[in-house]
Order: sequence, then structure tokens, then C-alpha cells
Amino acid sequence: MIGIINYGLGNVRAFENILKKLNISFKTISYPNEIKGISKAILPGVGSFDSAINKIKKNDIFDKIDECVKSGMPVLGVCVGMQIMFSGSEEGDLGGFDWINAKISKLNEAYPLPHLGWNNISFNDNELFKNIDNNAEFFFLHSYGLLNSTEFSIATTEYFQKFSCAVQKGNIFGVQFHPEKSHDNGIILLNNFCNL
Repeated sequence: MIGIINYGLGNVRAFENILKKLNISFKTISYPNEIKGISKAILPGVGSFDSAINKIKKNDIFDKIDECVKSGMPVLGVCVGMQIMFSGSEEGDLGGFDWINAKISKLNEAYPLPHLGWNNISFNDNELFKNIDNNAEFFFLHSYGLLNSTEFSIATTEYFQKFSCAVQKGNIFGVQFHPEKSHDNGIILLNNFCNL
């Protein structure tokens, strides 16, 4: 059973529609007691870092997700949902989950922001990208990202500068792009995660 974490940010309905299409069992989770019984979680996100942290803490779900992930439950963070997996961000003052010890930075302001639209990604051999062509296109919408190299980077893209657009650390997966808006490639990636 997949849990889609609904804390007030993110395209929850789009994820629900894709999982229905894939015939994958899921439930949408808004409160800590609803997490019971799920085997994996999707953590969507649209908006700013501090807003995401404030909303997820307001719903009293932050600690429960943290506990489940630290016990080994696979999680997929999307866009800001990926960013809050890190220690913090230049976008705000609050700390993230700190599952990966690195900081999110602002993209180069010398170029138009946000980074919006389709872009190619280059990835390492990873189960998340099974049956996806290297250099495939995904949909992006962000002004902040993981600019510093990290051992946990599994994919990169370039928008006037190279940055990590996907990470993995054990059971923790994150993508800066929006699979729920990326048509066939996004559907394959979500199916891959749900079938890990």
C-alpha cells in the first residue's frame, strides 16, 4: 500500500490518478494515524521550503514520517518534497528532515527563474529509472536545487549550470522534477518506485 502524503502542498490528485491508472493500491494521508499499513510513501511538494515544513508540522505528521523513514520505509520526495529531505535550504530558515546532510541552494540568478518546462536528465544505473531512456525529458518548476555534488546524486540536468535532479540514500529517493506532470516517463518512474 502506497501512502500519498497530503499536507496541503503538491499535486495530490495527479498522483492519485496515476496510481489508479497503474492499478496500484494507495491511500491519501493527512494525519499521523493514517500512516499505519502503508509500505511506501510519496511526499509531493509545490511552493517554498519553509511553507512546506510549517504545513507538514502543523498537521503533526512530520515526526511520524521521520520515524517510518528512519525505520526503513521507502519514500519518494518530489520537488519541494525532495528539498525538505535535506538539512535546510537557502530559501528559508527552517531545518528539513535532515535525512541527507546537504543544503539546497538558489539556482544562478543571472538566468531566468524559475527553471520551468521540459528538460533532459542524465542518470546513473538505478532502479528508479528502469525502462526510461537516458537523456529522457521530465517537467521542472523550481528556483532552488541541489547544486553541490553529493555521493547520493543519481541523476543530473543542466539549466545554465549542472545540478542534481534525483538522489537516493538507501530507502530515501528524491526527484526535483515533477513525474506527475511528465507524461509517460513520469508514469514509468512512479511505477518503478511503487514496485521497488
